[in-house]
Amino acid sequence: MFKVPSYVIASTTLSVDGRVALHDKPIELTNRISEYHIQRLRGSVDAIIVDVSAFLKGDPLFPAKEYHHKHPAIVIVDKNADLPPNAAILKQADHHVILVVGRNAYNTRIQRLPKSDRFEVLQNSGTNEINLKSLLVDLSLKGMRRVLVESQGNLMRRFFEDGFVSELYVTFAPTIAGAGVDFLHETLLEPVDLKLEGIIQFGDHVVLHYKVKSDEIVVEGASEKPAEGVKGS
Repeated sequence: MFKVPSYVIASTTLSVDGRVALHDKPIELTNRISEYHIQRLRGSVDAIIVDVSAFLKGDPLFPAKEYHHKHPAIVIVDKNADLPPNAAILKQADHHVILVVGRNAYNTRIQRLPKSDRFEVLQNSGTNEINLKSLLVDLSLKGMRRVLVESQGNLMRRFFEDGFVSELYVTFAPTIAGAGVDFLHETLLEPVDLKLEGIIQFGDHVVLHYKVKSDEIVVEGASEKPAEGVKGS
């Protein structure tokens, strides 16, 4: 039996043909209504796990709708401490920000980041890649037992391959991108079977809500109940 320290939800937005971006530029895949759903989903978790690449390509804030009067922490997976010191996420006052760096991250890069009570650096045991199970254990010890992975490419693929994901929300935008960047960037080592839990329509956008089929995953003490208004029917 495979025990996971946190309940992990994955979320992504795709074009109809499964692209998250074009090769040379991003594409707009959300509208105001679908963004509201994403913010509600963010507000239902204790932490949002994102990849540092999001901050190297743009300057996102990951806004969330408050749930039980709290904002989720923003956990940035950044093995080399590449996060720009002027990133807007470090200047906002709503979210606690945790930068997860690898054992070989240069201390000079960490020291250049601004000091704040709402920002901390968490050193992970991983070297070539962040050790995801160790990360989830560290977050659970901080009381963050329900997390949302809002990423794409290598980080999202590893969460699926390591067997940590229990739920998946896929938002499909009314766009055919053609050639572009795939959701996971690379092929999974093994297929992941899903069970459809709900379908939600937001104008021309459609959200598919899945549970990951597995008889082996046991989440230690984490809630599986979705936030009100998040689950489809």
